Amino acid sequence: MSNRNVSRFVFAIAGLCLLGHILGCSHSTSPSDNTSAARGVLKVMGVEYGNFAAEHGEKPPSNKEELVDFLETRKDRIRGLNSVDQLFTSPRDNQPLVIFYGSEMPPADESGYPVVAHEAVGESGRLLATNTRGGVTEISQGEIPSYFGSTQ
Repeated sequence: MSNRNVSRFVFAIAGLCLLGHILGCSHSTSPSDNTSAARGVLKVMGVEYGNFAAEHGEKPPSNKEELVDFLETRKDRIRGLNSVDQLFTSPRDNQPLVIFYGSEMPPADESGYPVVAHEAVGESGRLLATNTRGGVTEISQGEIPSYFGSTQ
């Protein structure tokens, strides 16, 4: 094949790929896309929860309504956020996040920051969890008590 024909072939393949992308030949979302999206949601939730605690004497929100009210005042600062409701559901398992509410912060994890939210169901027995600095880690259902202590 001549260089000219190779160039035409490469150009044609690139054009078909671009057309497929534009037309959306696949409407499904891959599990890795859902995991990335879930990590993003949990990261933002963790950071904003940490901001709440920092502004309230290192105390957690006492209930969901208190956290929602706080997030509403900050939603314009969070890129890509249409509604604070987006921060309360994991895109990976489509379940509401389990978020710690109470009068005292849960114990710190190995990073030195408390884990404050995790997925309800997760994927393949593993749950994504976040701390107050937005650090996201994967844990098992059995590890939840070690992060939340007896406070959850």
